[in-house]
Amino acid sequence: MKNLLKIKKLNERNYLILVDELPQGVIPYSNLRHLPFAGSLLAGSEVPVDEIQIAELKSAISENAWQRLINWLALQERSSQECRSYLRKIYLEEDIAETLINKAHALNFIDDDRFAELYMQSLMEKGKSLPEIRNKLWNKAVDENQINDWLQKFYDPQQQQESLKQNLEKLLVRWQNFDQKTRKQKIYNYLTRRGFNFYDIKVSLADLEKNKENYDG
Repeated sequence: MKNLLKIKKLNERNYLILVDELPQGVIPYSNLRHLPFAGSLLAGSEVPVDEIQIAELKSAISENAWQRLINWLALQERSSQECRSYLRKIYLEEDIAETLINKAHALNFIDDDRFAELYMQSLMEKGKSLPEIRNKLWNKAVDENQINDWLQKFYDPQQQQESLKQNLEKLLVRWQNFDQKTRKQKIYNYLTRRGFNFYDIKVSLADLEKNKENYDG
Protein backbone atom coordinates (compact mmCIF):
# COMPACT_ATOMS: atom_id res chain seq x y z
CA MET A 1 0.00 0.00 0.00
CA LYS A 2 1.40 3.37 -1.01
CA ASN A 3 1.42 6.51 1.09
CA LEU A 4 -0.19 9.73 -0.07
CA LEU A 5 2.03 12.77 -0.60
CA LYS A 6 0.79 16.34 -0.79
CA ILE A 7 2.14 19.83 -0.22
CA LYS A 8 1.07 22.99 1.56
CA LYS A 9 2.34 26.39 0.49
CA LEU A 10 3.93 28.25 3.39
CA ASN A 11 5.10 31.33 1.50
CA GLU A 12 6.32 32.33 -1.95
CA ARG A 13 9.48 30.24 -1.58
CA ASN A 14 8.69 27.25 0.62
CA TYR A 15 6.32 24.30 0.72
CA LEU A 16 5.52 21.94 3.56
CA ILE A 17 5.70 18.28 2.60
CA LEU A 18 3.05 15.99 4.10
CA VAL A 19 2.88 12.22 3.88
CA ASP A 20 -0.47 10.80 4.97
CA GLU A 21 -1.21 14.23 6.49
CA LEU A 22 1.92 14.11 8.67
CA PRO A 23 4.46 16.97 8.24
CA GLN A 24 7.86 15.81 7.03
CA GLY A 25 9.63 19.11 6.58
CA VAL A 26 10.04 21.98 4.15
CA ILE A 27 11.28 22.09 0.56
CA PRO A 28 11.82 25.32 -1.40
CA TYR A 29 10.04 25.72 -4.71
CA SER A 30 13.39 25.70 -6.51
CA ASN A 31 13.84 22.07 -5.41
CA LEU A 32 10.21 21.03 -5.49
CA ARG A 33 9.72 21.92 -9.15
CA HIS A 34 12.33 19.30 -10.16
CA LEU A 35 10.43 16.41 -8.60
CA PRO A 36 8.83 14.09 -11.20
CA PHE A 37 5.38 14.57 -9.65
CA ALA A 38 5.73 18.32 -8.97
CA GLY A 39 3.05 19.27 -11.48
CA SER A 40 0.38 17.19 -9.75
CA LEU A 41 1.41 18.43 -6.32
CA LEU A 42 1.38 22.08 -7.37
CA ALA A 43 -2.04 21.53 -8.88
CA GLY A 44 -3.29 20.46 -5.47
CA SER A 45 -3.43 16.71 -6.04
CA GLU A 46 -2.29 13.95 -3.69
CA VAL A 47 0.35 11.66 -5.16
CA PRO A 48 0.90 8.01 -4.17
CA VAL A 49 4.53 7.40 -3.15
CA ASP A 50 6.44 4.30 -2.06
CA GLU A 51 9.07 3.93 0.66
CA ILE A 52 11.95 4.64 -1.71
CA GLN A 53 10.36 7.89 -2.87
CA ILE A 54 9.66 8.90 0.75
CA ALA A 55 13.33 8.27 1.61
CA GLU A 56 14.40 10.44 -1.32
CA LEU A 57 12.05 13.20 -0.17
CA LYS A 58 13.40 13.03 3.36
CA SER A 59 16.93 13.29 2.00
CA ALA A 60 15.99 16.46 0.08
CA ILE A 61 14.23 17.86 3.16
CA SER A 62 17.27 17.10 5.33
CA GLU A 63 19.63 18.76 2.83
CA ASN A 64 17.49 21.88 2.72
CA ALA A 65 17.25 21.99 6.53
CA TRP A 66 21.03 21.62 6.83
CA GLN A 67 21.66 24.56 4.50
CA ARG A 68 19.17 26.69 6.40
CA LEU A 69 20.71 25.70 9.72
CA ILE A 70 24.31 26.52 8.80
CA ASN A 71 23.23 29.84 7.25
CA TRP A 72 21.38 30.66 10.48
CA LEU A 73 24.38 29.65 12.59
CA ALA A 74 26.62 31.89 10.48
CA LEU A 75 24.75 34.93 11.78
CA GLN A 76 25.71 34.44 15.43
CA GLU A 77 26.44 31.82 18.09
CA ARG A 78 23.47 29.60 18.96
CA SER A 79 22.87 26.91 21.55
CA SER A 80 21.80 23.36 20.70
CA GLN A 81 18.40 24.04 22.21
CA GLU A 82 17.91 27.12 20.04
CA CYS A 83 18.75 24.99 17.00
CA ARG A 84 16.15 22.41 18.01
CA SER A 85 13.54 25.15 18.26
CA TYR A 86 14.58 26.54 14.89
CA LEU A 87 14.35 23.17 13.15
CA ARG A 88 11.02 22.46 14.83
CA LYS A 89 9.64 25.61 13.22
CA ILE A 90 10.38 24.18 9.78
CA TYR A 91 8.56 20.97 10.71
CA LEU A 92 11.66 18.78 10.68
CA GLU A 93 11.27 15.37 12.29
CA GLU A 94 13.02 15.12 15.64
CA ASP A 95 15.41 12.31 14.67
CA ILE A 96 16.58 14.18 11.56
CA ALA A 97 16.95 17.39 13.57
CA GLU A 98 19.17 15.63 16.13
CA THR A 99 21.29 14.18 13.34
CA LEU A 100 21.86 17.65 11.90
CA ILE A 101 22.62 19.14 15.31
CA ASN A 102 25.16 16.39 16.01
CA LYS A 103 26.74 17.07 12.61
CA ALA A 104 26.98 20.77 13.42
CA HIS A 105 28.62 19.93 16.75
CA ALA A 106 31.16 17.69 15.02
CA LEU A 107 32.05 20.51 12.62
CA ASN A 108 32.29 22.99 15.53
CA PHE A 109 29.43 25.07 14.15
CA ILE A 110 27.72 24.61 17.52
CA ASP A 111 29.50 24.73 20.86
CA ASP A 112 27.19 25.19 23.83
CA ASP A 113 29.91 26.34 26.21
CA ARG A 114 31.26 28.81 23.68
CA PHE A 115 27.75 30.13 23.17
CA ALA A 116 27.04 30.39 26.91
CA GLU A 117 30.29 32.23 27.67
CA LEU A 118 29.70 34.84 24.97
CA TYR A 119 26.01 35.23 25.74
CA MET A 120 26.51 35.59 29.49
CA GLN A 121 29.37 38.02 28.98
CA SER A 122 27.06 40.16 26.84
CA LEU A 123 24.33 40.07 29.50
CA MET A 124 26.72 41.05 32.27
CA GLU A 125 28.07 43.92 30.17
CA LYS A 126 24.47 45.11 29.75
CA GLY A 127 24.10 45.25 33.53
CA LYS A 128 21.85 42.21 33.95
CA SER A 129 21.48 40.71 37.43
CA LEU A 130 22.04 37.04 38.22
CA PRO A 131 18.28 36.23 38.26
CA GLU A 132 17.86 38.05 34.94
CA ILE A 133 20.72 36.08 33.43
CA ARG A 134 19.27 32.80 34.72
CA ASN A 135 15.86 33.62 33.27
CA LYS A 136 17.30 34.52 29.89
CA LEU A 137 19.19 31.22 29.78
CA TRP A 138 15.96 29.23 30.04
CA ASN A 139 15.22 29.47 26.33
CA LYS A 140 18.81 28.65 25.45
CA ALA A 141 19.36 25.53 27.56
CA VAL A 142 18.11 21.96 27.67
CA ASP A 143 17.35 22.00 31.39
CA GLU A 144 18.21 23.57 34.74
CA ASN A 145 21.31 21.39 35.09
CA GLN A 146 22.81 22.91 31.97
CA ILE A 147 21.98 26.41 33.22
CA ASN A 148 23.64 25.70 36.56
CA ASP A 149 26.70 24.31 34.77
CA TRP A 150 26.98 27.45 32.63
CA LEU A 151 26.60 29.72 35.65
CA GLN A 152 29.28 27.83 37.52
CA LYS A 153 31.69 28.10 34.58
CA PHE A 154 31.05 31.61 33.31
CA TYR A 155 29.25 33.74 35.91
CA ASP A 156 31.60 36.35 37.36
CA PRO A 157 30.46 37.80 40.73
CA GLN A 158 33.03 40.59 40.40
CA GLN A 159 31.63 41.65 37.05
CA GLN A 160 28.14 41.43 38.50
CA GLN A 161 29.21 43.93 41.16
CA GLU A 162 30.48 46.18 38.40
CA SER A 163 27.10 45.81 36.65
CA LEU A 164 25.36 46.93 39.82
CA LYS A 165 27.64 49.96 40.04
CA GLN A 166 26.95 50.90 36.41
CA ASN A 167 23.21 50.64 37.01
CA LEU A 168 23.46 52.80 40.11
CA GLU A 169 25.46 55.49 38.35
CA LYS A 170 22.85 55.71 35.58
CA LEU A 171 19.97 55.85 38.03
CA LEU A 172 21.64 58.47 40.20
CA VAL A 173 21.93 60.71 37.16
CA ARG A 174 18.40 59.90 35.95
CA TRP A 175 16.83 60.72 39.31
CA GLN A 176 19.23 63.38 40.58
CA ASN A 177 16.47 65.98 40.85
CA PHE A 178 14.57 63.95 43.45
CA ASP A 179 15.28 64.37 47.13
CA GLN A 180 17.63 61.76 48.58
CA LYS A 181 14.94 59.70 50.32
CA THR A 182 12.73 59.45 47.22
CA ARG A 183 15.70 58.76 44.99
CA LYS A 184 16.89 55.91 47.18
CA GLN A 185 13.45 54.33 47.32
CA LYS A 186 13.09 54.49 43.55
CA ILE A 187 16.54 52.93 43.11
CA TYR A 188 15.85 50.15 45.61
CA ASN A 189 12.52 49.34 43.97
CA TYR A 190 13.92 49.38 40.45
CA LEU A 191 17.01 47.25 41.10
CA THR A 192 15.42 44.69 43.44
CA ARG A 193 12.74 44.10 40.79
CA ARG A 194 15.55 43.33 38.39
CA GLY A 195 16.99 40.78 40.80
CA PHE A 196 19.84 42.64 42.50
CA ASN A 197 20.38 41.96 46.20
CA PHE A 198 19.01 44.71 48.50
CA TYR A 199 22.06 44.70 50.78
CA ASP A 200 24.47 44.93 47.82
CA ILE A 201 22.46 47.86 46.44
CA LYS A 202 22.53 49.62 49.80
CA VAL A 203 26.30 49.25 50.26
CA SER A 204 27.18 50.25 46.67
CA LEU A 205 24.77 53.18 46.73
CA ALA A 206 26.24 54.50 49.97
CA ASP A 207 29.74 54.36 48.47
CA LEU A 208 28.68 56.20 45.32
CA GLU A 209 26.72 58.90 47.13
CA LYS A 210 29.59 59.42 49.52
CA ASN A 211 31.97 60.07 46.63
CA LYS A 212 29.53 62.04 44.44
CA GLU A 213 27.65 64.47 46.59
CA ASN A 214 26.37 66.42 43.57
CA TYR A 215 23.61 63.83 43.08
CA ASP A 216 21.45 65.92 45.40
CA GLY A 217 19.81 68.36 43.01
